[in-house]
Amino acid sequence: MHPVAYAREFAATVGPKPITSPFGAWLLPAASGIYGEDVRHLAGQLLTSAPEPVATALAYWGLLPAHVIPAYAATGPIPPQAVADEWTREKTLGMIDRFPGDVTGTVSVIASAIACTLDWTVPLDKVGSDLLGGEFGARLSSAMTTTATHDVRIYRTRTAGLACAVRMADSRGVNVTSVLAAPDVSAADTQQAARNIVNGSAEHIRLDRLPSGSHNAFDVKIVTGIKDSVTAILPAWEATSSFDVGAAPGMTDLANALGGNVRVLQSAYAKFGRTGFKAAAATAMLMRGAAMPSTVRAVTARYNRPYAVVASAVDANTAWRGIPIFEAWVTAPTEVTD
Repeated sequence: MHPVAYAREFAATVGPKPITSPFGAWLLPAASGIYGEDVRHLAGQLLTSAPEPVATALAYWGLLPAHVIPAYAATGPIPPQAVADEWTREKTLGMIDRFPGDVTGTVSVIASAIACTLDWTVPLDKVGSDLLGGEFGARLSSAMTTTATHDVRIYRTRTAGLACAVRMADSRGVNVTSVLAAPDVSAADTQQAARNIVNGSAEHIRLDRLPSGSHNAFDVKIVTGIKDSVTAILPAWEATSSFDVGAAPGMTDLANALGGNVRVLQSAYAKFGRTGFKAAAATAMLMRGAAMPSTVRAVTARYNRPYAVVASAVDANTAWRGIPIFEAWVTAPTEVTD
């Protein structure tokens, strides 16, 4: 299973979470050969060719069948808990402090870690939360707004209808796309719309096709100006998650291949701000037991309620293009601090 398809099934299984890494979970069954040798090779290719701001790690510890262990993974005995925690801190660039599970008493562990730190090519501007409004604006005193140089577009999507997408860029090949849909669109449908926007399967809507008025996800006004424009107002946010991913795709098959009683856990963290984005995740399977001035359209999208975020690679010349590295469902905005 390709990681893009995996992200969709992963989300359907685990449900909306403040922050997840479907890619970090996919690595466990993919690298272990559950999806065949071609996918195992792809996992190795992705690990060794990650975009510059993305750090990855994969470890197989303890007693494991030889056919499960890929040639490109680090191997060794089960480490003490303190060593496993230090491995997590190092591989997640200090963003996650502890290994996702307790390694004490385990006979085998498979773990992945992924982290990235991005600096926006063009920072967002800080504004008052009165421009944001809504449920998020009521909680905050500050927010952020895009400028004319940012990539803000309106799309028609299959699962969420019309939606606004803000694509924040880092010069090293990773984008973070924030997608706002109408209030009655579910988190799952908004997240799928975000994936479709990222992979290019959503329809970009020209602004001159939009009638003036409220469109639930944004407002359209006819104003005097040079050209149509879209402005988005967003909150800063920070999120952590720790949850069981044992029901995620491929995990049962991997557990059966190991022949023991397993738990699969993921811990993830992300922070989105005016000048950049950082995120990390650690996923572990632990086994115990056996082994000209005119009238134009000015669109404003206020990200003042829960919305979807996808971080993905953008280099068209690599296998990483379009893979959802991190996904977020933003429900806890924070003040703008940078």
